[in-house]
Amino acid sequence: MSDNGQTTPLVAREAGKRAIKEGQCIDAELLPVHLARAVLFLASDDSSMMTAQEVVIDGGWA
Repeated sequence: MSDNGQTTPLVAREAGKRAIKEGQCIDAELLPVHLARAVLFLASDDSSMMTAQEVVIDGGWA
């Protein structure tokens, strides 16, 4: 799983948030809960037919 632009203390400052949002297609803040939901999906039976795939959680980073 790959993430890009997750809000951390370093990027939580206004300039960091603005820079990340400018590069994303989705106008929303990437939060740890978004990554957790992807992990839960991968751990569930719903992902049983997935093999060797990279799951990118990045808000459509351009």
